[in-house]
Amino acid sequence: MAYPDFNMEHQWLPFTPNRSFAKNPRVFVAADGMHFTTHDGRQVLDGIASLWCVTAGHNRRPINEAIKRQLDTLDYATAFQASNDQAFKAAEMIADLAPGNLNKVLFCNSGSEAADTSLKVAMAYHRARGEGHRHVFQWLEAPGGTYRPKVISSVCARSVTSTASC
Repeated sequence: MAYPDFNMEHQWLPFTPNRSFAKNPRVFVAADGMHFTTHDGRQVLDGIASLWCVTAGHNRRPINEAIKRQLDTLDYATAFQASNDQAFKAAEMIADLAPGNLNKVLFCNSGSEAADTSLKVAMAYHRARGEGHRHVFQWLEAPGGTYRPKVISSVCARSVTSTASC
């Protein structure tokens, strides 16, 4: 597929100078193992595992088959006051790998959601113990700023500083 075969006007690419990109696009149309195939047929090494989302590699037959089997059985079920058998099995496997009594699993969609949820769980824990006054979070800020500033700001409707009070 040559890039003129699709319209690039409607997608905004993060961390990308979009006007420059449109003049010399790098568009992936397929992937296998550790490599992408570009729209013009070149092979490109995916050296960052697509931001760590495909660390097992692209187009792995056992993974694809497992996904297809699950899609044919149950594509999705909410975890709000219900669940599914495979989620319970996965949670048990993860709990078995964790040290000590770290045996509870809450599935999240991303690291940001996991960090946000952990803060909310910590606040709920202290409220349940009658210590609702314990609501101040401190964190170390990385040089140049924090990687996920939206996490704290989504928990606290306040400006993000070195100390957030919710």
